[in-house]
Order: sequence, then structure tokens, then C-alpha cells
Amino acid sequence: MNICTYSYEEYLHLVKSFHGNLAPGLIIGGFMVDLAMKH
Repeated sequence: MNICTYSYEEYLHLVKSFHGNLAPGLIIGGFMVDLAMKH
């Protein structure tokens, strides 16, 4: 599973390093952006 150009694990690591924890809004937002870019 990928979110844009990142694997799911890479994306979670980026979110955690940016926000300090795994913010649910950023994770869901990543899926939304990925879906929008595919359509």
C-alpha cells in the first residue's frame, strides 16, 4: 500500500517525525490526497 510516492510505513514515519506522534488527521489526509491525485 502506498500513499503518493511513499510506502505506508515511510509515510507513518514522516508523519511521526513531523508532528511528534501519529496524528490521525494527517494519516487520513494522506489517503485523501493520494485518492485525489489518482483521479
